[in-house]
Amino acid sequence: TPSPAAERIRPMSASASTVGTPACLTCPAGATCAGGALVVFDEGTWVAKNGMYVLESCAAGHHVVNSVAGVFNHDVQRCEPCEAGTECSNEACSVCTPCKPGFYKAYQSADLCDPCPLNTYRTEPGAAELVACLQCPAAASTRGLVGQQSSAACLCDSGYYPEIGVDAP
Repeated sequence: TPSPAAERIRPMSASASTVGTPACLTCPAGATCAGGALVVFDEGTWVAKNGMYVLESCAAGHHVVNSVAGVFNHDVQRCEPCEAGTECSNEACSVCTPCKPGFYKAYQSADLCDPCPLNTYRTEPGAAELVACLQCPAAASTRGLVGQQSSAACLCDSGYYPEIGVDAP
């Protein structure tokens, strides 16, 4: 079960110098330890596992950082905003996912991905810049729609028709 914002724990460790005496662990990066057993967490949801606190999830728009080179490291646990091209819209996030096709996010932030603007589209996920949204051809538009995922959303304007034998204008 998730820990409250402040909780007391006496972590046990096989490395303790005296059997039955708890080892003192470094305060996690996402917490404040004033000494004794009181630990106050600044952000995220923490759980007690194997005698230590482990960051389980972060607020929307953030992801859990808890490893170095793919190996868990107690001392680096923290929440960070999602990278460019990724987002997490869940209330509790652990991993950011690529922006959906038709969307992009240019900067690391807790913001959601933005839709590609009018008269553009994006077929692949994970766009990290606006230029990844492709412009409709001349004399075609998305008819006022944003966040389009296919060139098929680019419809020829009045007075024009699509090239015959080509899927999209």
